Amino acid sequence: MTTTQLQYFLSAARTLSFTAAAEELYTTQPTVSRQVALLEEELGVRLFRRDNNILNLTDVGRAFHARAERLYEDYQSMVEEARDLASGVKGKIRIGLLEDQNLDPKLSDAIHSLVLKKPNAAVDILRCGYLEMIDHLSQGHYDVCQTTVYPGMPEGEFQIRPLSTTSTYLAISRDYVQAEETSIPAEDVRRVLGEMPLVVADRSTYPDFVRGFLPAVTMENVRTVSAISSIPLYVATGLAAACVNGGNILNGQPGVQMIELTGVPPVTQGLIWRRTNANPLRMALLEELGERG
Repeated sequence: MTTTQLQYFLSAARTLSFTAAAEELYTTQPTVSRQVALLEEELGVRLFRRDNNILNLTDVGRAFHARAERLYEDYQSMVEEARDLASGVKGKIRIGLLEDQNLDPKLSDAIHSLVLKKPNAAVDILRCGYLEMIDHLSQGHYDVCQTTVYPGMPEGEFQIRPLSTTSTYLAISRDYVQAEETSIPAEDVRRVLGEMPLVVADRSTYPDFVRGFLPAVTMENVRTVSAISSIPLYVATGLAAACVNGGNILNGQPGVQMIELTGVPPVTQGLIWRRTNANPLRMALLEELGERG
């Protein structure tokens, strides 16, 4: 059974005329008759009968017609969706963003350009933790994620593309006495903070390849939180300070001063995606990033 045979059968069933079906399909009446005959031969049943030169569906033909209509509609929908996805006109791209990070400006500009060029495409931006990020990428829930790039990140299954580098900062309330400083050596964090605690995320929320590269906290006065989203509240209200990279959500937060820490290696922000991900919108997004260097 071919899609052409289904199409010819459905047209003949709708018009109850091989001649009318041929006109509708821009072909000849013998061609329609032949294709329907081949379909009946393959199925081993009669789909049509002639009563006084009037074409009618048999009981089997009526039952087959109901299923064939749905099947052909599904086929057409599948073909249309595949073509749309291939051209990048429609479809969806799901972008994961680490829960403590802002969108990198390069990525933000690329998403904006992608939406302008492909207005029918849907873009979802979803926040996630490190462990969720790898899991969602592996299972195909996300197409691409923005992440802090650490040595040791799994590369066999994934492709990684750096976006930008940033310094590490001490985020502190603007009302704090030392907030007027713009940069300090990393070893002076204890001096600047005094009795103020340093708030850090629970390291169990990070995968093994990240934990070894997180800045070591040697201060005794440390406050650990499991919800990263609560850290800006502690910092802005002066309850604690935090060591973060320049792409952190604390950067630009009202009431927060970012003091650059010198003597600390720069932090790289980048994109990570599964090598087998063939979403054309993911590839189009990377092309937009390429145009921006």
